[in-house]
Amino acid sequence: MNKVFIDCGGHCGCSVRKFRKEIDIKHEYECISFECNPKLFKYYDDVDTKLIKKAVWISNDNKKLYISTGNRLSGSTILTDKKSGHLSKDNYSDIECIDFPTWIQTRFIKNDYIVLKIDIEGAEYAVLEQMINDGSLKNIQKLFIEFHSKKMKDLTYAKRETNILEYLKEHHIKPITWNALAYCKCRREDLT
Repeated sequence: MNKVFIDCGGHCGCSVRKFRKEIDIKHEYECISFECNPKLFKYYDDVDTKLIKKAVWISNDNKKLYISTGNRLSGSTILTDKKSGHLSKDNYSDIECIDFPTWIQTRFIKNDYIVLKIDIEGAEYAVLEQMINDGSLKNIQKLFIEFHSKKMKDLTYAKRETNILEYLKEHHIKPITWNALAYCKCRREDLT
């Protein structure tokens, strides 16, 4: 059995720092981080994780990452209907996406112990819905998540969130709120 912590939306590596310090004190877990914002890659030099420089999504393709012009608390996104974060359609980077549900199914086996953290600025709905549909969410033992329905223009995100939470409850997966801001090392000017 492999133990792995997968950080989707790794930002500057703050979640891995928190995980290593507060949960994985003995360093028993392999850590894998997905971060697609090129402005943040430099922060991973001293983070004990494998960095995959792609956005977590439901297909292997290229998208625009709309970069936040706000402070470090505002998240960049691949979605055009996010209403927070001081996003501009003129301020973006072309990035690669990974079909995350398929990656989970092909990378891990049933007995692996997977801790998943997702903070992907609205993309979590499509990713989790696909993981529910293809069964890959059943491979996750612990889920740290930040939902963003209140930051989206489309009101259907709230209903999608309710449906996901109902599925998680039915399958005894308790979603845990995750905040690693105390472990952030990036500066505001790096993100704009």
